[in-house]
Formats: sequence, structure tokens, C-alpha cells
Amino acid sequence: VVNRDLSVLCLRTFLELRAAAPPPPARAAKRPRLEEDPAGKQEDPAGKEEGREFGAKKKPAVLDALSASGLRAIRYVKEIPRLGDVVANDLDPNATEAIRLNVKKNGIAEGAVTAQCGDAVDAMSGVENRGRFAAVDLDPYGSAAPFIDAAVRAVESGGLLMLTCTDLAVLCGNHSEACFARYGAAPVKGGGGNVHEMALRIVLGMVAAHAGKYGRTAKVLAAVKIDFYVRVFVVVSDDKRGVMGLGLQQGRVFLCNGCGSMATERVGRVKGPAQGQGGSFEEVFE
Repeated sequence: VVNRDLSVLCLRTFLELRAAAPPPPARAAKRPRLEEDPAGKQEDPAGKEEGREFGAKKKPAVLDALSASGLRAIRYVKEIPRLGDVVANDLDPNATEAIRLNVKKNGIAEGAVTAQCGDAVDAMSGVENRGRFAAVDLDPYGSAAPFIDAAVRAVESGGLLMLTCTDLAVLCGNHSEACFARYGAAPVKGGGGNVHEMALRIVLGMVAAHAGKYGRTAKVLAAVKIDFYVRVFVVVSDDKRGVMGLGLQQGRVFLCNGCGSMATERVGRVKGPAQGQGGSFEEVFE
């Protein structure tokens, strides 16, 4: 219940803040040549596209990729105003049928929640044809690592990625080799009392690394440890320049076996001003 309450609160707040924010400046695009139709009228092939993209704001679409009974998707529709399409996806046909029944029993308007049966990775793929989602929610049993690569591409620029990892024992250092295989990081067992923070940072680092492959950054909105799992909320944005600083956000943690003191070392640092570049900075990895 805490997980769903927090998810509703974060998604609602995120959408409210995004709706209140001023729109980003539009890039100057080269206008295509006007074409003539058989009736002799000139038609602008880009006009329809511009009107569709830059006209009235479309309602935000949400994907609940591992929906199970559909309860989370139903709560999103009932508790968050002005939502667009909400897709509740699950691999189990029985779960998909349960979603349809629960939607009907909860009085949800027809079409507000779409029950979809399929693999979560497939549901998050094919964004070129379907379009990206304003928010993607991943709440698996176990690690979310197998779904992250598709998830960071399924979210539209400036959209919200919400994910849960329930393999807290792995993230806290009980199985370091499994953690490295899943997340590309090995936690310090014991962690000087900071094991839960380390677990969150490992998950966030994995998300940032996957997003960086596609020229996208992952900015943390909220990250919490609850009971036996971690839950993180990140804003994914197209930002190739920001990706260049990814190495400055990654590092190593050293723990003294005697006193428990901790020290950190970043993977990269900023060195500058660079000679002959007007005082600009460069990133140097050593």
C-alpha cells in the first residue's frame, strides 16, 4: 500500500509541476517546400504535423508494464486528474482478464485503462510507431534490471520512470557477485551503516548508465528504501551534453575494516580551464 500511495503522490505531483512549467523553446526548423494538389491549392505537408505536435497539450500516457491485477493503473486513473491513455500490461493472460474485470468493477470509463497481454520489454519497445509514454512504472518481483534498457527508451523526454527492486539482500552485499552481474556494481558488505543508501545509489547508477547509451540523462526525483525493497523515481531527458558528465557522478567507495570510516573516489574529474579554449573545462578520466 505504501508503494502505491507513494507512486500516486509522485506521479500526480510530477505531472502538476510539468503542466505548470513553461514550454521549452522550439527549435528553428527548415520549412519544407509547399506542394500543390490536383485542385491547384497549395498544401503544407508539415502543417498538420506541427499542429499535432505543438498545438494543445496532449494528455499524458502512462504504462504500467507489470500490472498483475491492474490495481495500480486503476488508482492512477481514479486519483490523478487529466490522465491520457493508461496501459496495464502483464504477461499472464489470467492477469490480463483480471485487469479487465477490476476495471469494470471499479467503474472506470471505457477506454481509460487498456488491458494488454504481452512481455513487458515488448510493451516498452516500438516507440517509433506508438510514441513514448509520459510515465513508465516497473514493479517486478525481484530485480528491475532486465527491463531498464527498454524502459529508458520508452519514456518521452522529460518523462518519469518509476521502478522497484525487491532484491535488497543482493543490493546490500549478501551476494556481491550477483549484484555486479545485475547492476554493474559490487556493494561493500556492512557498508558502515549505509547499506540502504548504497543500494539506492547502485540502482540509480544502473539507470543512468543505460540512459546514457541513448544520449539521455536520469535526474532523481525521489528514492526510498521501504521494508524489503527500494523504489526510485527519475526524470529521463534527452541531453547529450549532460551525458558527457556521467563519469563525474560515478565512483568507488572504500570502507575501513577497522573503524568503519568511508571514503569515495570519483571515476572522473573536471580539469581546467583548458589551455587555449577560453577558460572552458574538460573532463579527464584517470
